[in-house]
Formats: sequence, C-alpha cells, structure tokens
Amino acid sequence: MPRRLQRIYDQDLLAELRRAMQQGALAIGDVSRLVRAENGLSQSEFADSLNVALNVIKDIESGRGNPSLQSIEKLAAAAGLRVALVSADAPSVALVSSQSLAREEGRRRRRALGEVVRGRKSLERHDVENALRIEGAHFNQVDVPA
Repeated sequence: MPRRLQRIYDQDLLAELRRAMQQGALAIGDVSRLVRAENGLSQSEFADSLNVALNVIKDIESGRGNPSLQSIEKLAAAAGLRVALVSADAPSVALVSSQSLAREEGRRRRRALGEVVRGRKSLERHDVENALRIEGAHFNQVDVPA
C-alpha cells in the first residue's frame, strides 16, 4: 500500500529542507519524499500528479530501479528544480529518520526470509544478498578452518 507521509507544518524545518534540496544536498528519493510531505500526498497520488507509474515513485524513494530521465525531470519540476550533476563530494542530508530506515530494513529482511521459507530462494542466495556491505564493498561468508 502506498505510504502517505505526514505533512510538514513546521515552516522553519520546511525552509531548511528546501534550502538543502536547492543546494543539491538531498538524494532524489529524499526530494520525492519532501515534495510529498509538503503536500501531504501518498505515493500513488504523487505518481498520478506527475503522470508516472506508481512503481517509479516507489523505486525512486527506495533507491532501487532505474528511472528514466523523463521521470526524473518530472519529479525535479514538481520540486521547482532542474536536473543537474553535482560533485560526489557535495554534502548530503537525509530526510528519513534512522527508525524509519531500520523498520524498512526489517521489513525487507522478513520478506527475503519469507522467500527462503516458501522455497523461492535458496538459503545461500539469501545469505549472499544479506552479506555485510560497507561503503560499496561486499563481504561474503568465508570458510575458516577450525
């Protein structure tokens, strides 16, 4: 079910988030959530307003998928922005709370384990997908002699 974000009424917070967004400090998923929070829209309502598929918004906000340039431009226009490249060293700001990220990670892991239980995925594949990841490096299970 598409999630509706709580509308942001704190004008100081909203102004600070907008400033961060305009300076390129928010990732595209955070920009989408911010625009939705400003307007109190669900993912579905936002997708309809942009004339894009709901899965596009879900994928953008979760950091998955590969949205088209056209979809990204529609989102940028809704935020009053234009699409541009910024330095990888640019400071970034996260809009999602750590508790929200932890809940989402828990849901993702439960879904993945459910696939193992239902026989849709091997336990080995599950372990590989859930291996420790640090700054793009992937650490897989290593057999250590006893």
